[in-house]
Amino acid sequence: MTVTLRAKVSDPTGTQIPSYNYIWWIDNGGKRQEIGRKLSLSYVLKEEGKYSIFLDVVSNHKNEAGFTDVLPFRSRTDIEVKEKVASLILSVNGDKLRNQDILKFTPNEASYGLIFDATSSTPTGGAKFIKTSWDF
Repeated sequence: MTVTLRAKVSDPTGTQIPSYNYIWWIDNGGKRQEIGRKLSLSYVLKEEGKYSIFLDVVSNHKNEAGFTDVLPFRSRTDIEVKEKVASLILSVNGDKLRNQDILKFTPNEASYGLIFDATSSTPTGGAKFIKTSWDF
């Protein structure tokens, strides 16, 4: 499962926080595994299970003695990746729509209609499709 992580943290002193001061990490069996240093990132959770993802943000504001005088910020979110129940494959007018693809059609092409097709999708683990419906 791909997750997009975004931070919105501001320093109370007004000091700009550089992107490398945003530290994303996962608790991996009691070990800290850093997954990125930026304001936002996408990360793939490859296995089923429960994940705790942390964000640490450190200020760049310094006092007169040259020490950081703003406490660091920490946030945590918990994500559960459940069992995969299907592989969805969607085509529009014969063009496959892949992860994060954008399909564009000219007004002339669209005037003839758009055909949405998910018949190549496959269920997993004994599941089966009962019904397909579209809601636009």
